[in-house]
Amino acid sequence: MNVYELNGARKSAPTGFSWTTFFFGFFPALLRGDLKWAAIILVSHIAAAYLTLGLGNLILWIVFPCIYNGRYENDLLAAGWRRVA
Repeated sequence: MNVYELNGARKSAPTGFSWTTFFFGFFPALLRGDLKWAAIILVSHIAAAYLTLGLGNLILWIVFPCIYNGRYENDLLAAGWRRVA
């Protein structure tokens, strides 16, 4: 787990596979305030369910947990947060 700081505020960001995204879908991103990725995950799942009769969701259910934590950290760095621990 890495800690980031911006103007005295601190956020922690888990690293590696996102088990919370695996089990709860877009809700972890929503609870972290990461609306961009919450929307991407939700819309992707809806589109995959519609276009592939639900089978595409099996692939997305593995892909998003593999990439989400890394993307969240990259977005924090891009927004000006700096790593402190």
